Parts: sequence; structure tokens; C-alpha cells
Amino acid sequence: MSSRSSLPDKQRHASSQLAQIAHDKSFIVGGIVRMARVCGVSGCKCTRGRKHVSSYLSLKYKNKRRMIYVPRELEDYAKDCLKNYHDIKALMDVISGSCVERFFDARKKRLS
Repeated sequence: MSSRSSLPDKQRHASSQLAQIAHDKSFIVGGIVRMARVCGVSGCKCTRGRKHVSSYLSLKYKNKRRMIYVPRELEDYAKDCLKNYHDIKALMDVISGSCVERFFDARKKRLS
């Protein structure tokens, strides 16, 4: 393994950003699902077609797909956690691409 200073700038920058997000912020691997439902209370607006809309986190937890209710006051927090995950994934793609390029370069040198 070479030192960080010998890495391409793009990879070094992505690695730094990745470490910062993973260290300082929360992230969740999943997605937000909006579901409309009927509560069952007679006379409620939902019995006349105006269903209650709720947000749920769809994620894998303990090897099972889960739908976890997200209270309205936590929707922004959940969205931020999901955004952080997508940012992490994008940074990992950059780092992986750089590693693949270095692998191809090393393979080409070895075969020459």
C-alpha cells in the first residue's frame, strides 16, 4: 500500500470527504416510502377517501426488510441520513474507479 500523498488528487479528496461524513454524520442505507392508509375510525376523513399519509423508512435490519414509521418531526433527520448514505456511495464509486484505474496500470506494467 502506498502513502496517501501518492494517490491521485481525486481519490485523496474523495477519501477525505468519505472519512469526514462517516465520522461526523449519521447515515442510513434505505429509502423513504410514503404510504396512505385508512385508520378505521368511523366518520374520519379517511373513510371518505382522504387517506392519512405517513412516511416510513424502508431498510434491511438484522437481515430482514423492515418498514419503520417516521414521525413527522423526524422526517428531515431521516432524509439527511439517507442523503449522507447516497453521498458516501458516490464517493465510494469515485474511490473504486481510481483503484480500478491503478489496477489496470499495474497489470499493464506487469504484462509488458
